[in-house]
Amino acid sequence: MGASGLTGINPVAHLSKRYGYLAAALALVSLYAMQRDVLGRGWPPATIAALWCTSAAVMLHLGYGENDHACFGKREDGRVPSMYWIVFLPYLIPLWIRQIALTALSREKKCAELLDGVSIGRRPGRTRDIPPGTEVCVDLAAEFPASRAELGYGGRYVSFPILEASYRSCGDLNACIDSLPGSGIYIHCAQGHGRTGFFSCALLLRRGRATTLPEALEMLAGVRPGVKLRKAQIAFLEANAACLKARG
Repeated sequence: MGASGLTGINPVAHLSKRYGYLAAALALVSLYAMQRDVLGRGWPPATIAALWCTSAAVMLHLGYGENDHACFGKREDGRVPSMYWIVFLPYLIPLWIRQIALTALSREKKCAELLDGVSIGRRPGRTRDIPPGTEVCVDLAAEFPASRAELGYGGRYVSFPILEASYRSCGDLNACIDSLPGSGIYIHCAQGHGRTGFFSCALLLRRGRATTLPEALEMLAGVRPGVKLRKAQIAFLEANAACLKARG
C-alpha cells in the first residue's frame, strides 16, 4: 500500500489515469491481434508483445493508483527481482533510453553541494560520479535499480524509493532523514530534479537549515537550477512543514 501523506491526495493519480487509458488501448490491440491469430492471419509474436505491453500498463496503472513506491519491486539493497524486470520490460526499455539520452545531452553538472557535506545530483553511472567524501548514498528512484557505482563505492547505500512526481509520508521522510549522518551524504533520483528537490527540502526543514519552504527552494535553486518540484510535492511540504521540522 502506498502513502499519500497527510494531505490524503494521490499526487500521481493523473499518471495512473494515463496508464489506465494506455492499458485499455493496448487491450484492444491485443484482442485484435488474437482475433487475427484465430483466423490464421496473425503473427503470434506480435500478439504476445501486445499482451506483454498491456500487462505492464495495467501494473503501472495499479501501482500509481495506490502511489505505491514498492510497485517496481525495488528492495532495500537496491536490487530488483527478475520477475519485476520481466513484467515491466516494455516500460523500462524506453525509460532507460530516455535516461541515457538525457544524461548524455545534459549540460548540467552531475552534482552540486547543497550544504557542507551534503550533495545532490543525478543517478551515478560511475564511481567517479559520486562526490568525494560521500559516506551515504541516498537513492530516491523507484523505477531504477541501484547502480554498480553506488553499491561498490565503499560507503553505505540507502534506498528510499519515491515514484516520479510523487512523495512519501511525513513519518517515512523523518525516519529516513534522521537515519542519515550530519555530512557525507549524496542524494539523487534519476536526473536529480524533482524527487531530489523534494527530499532535500524535507531535509533542510527537518534539520533547521531552512525555516520556510520558500527559503529551502531558494537554496536549491542556487546550487542546482534544474530542480523543479511538482505542485503536489510543494503542497505536501507546505501542509507538513510543522511535522517535518518537529523533533522527536
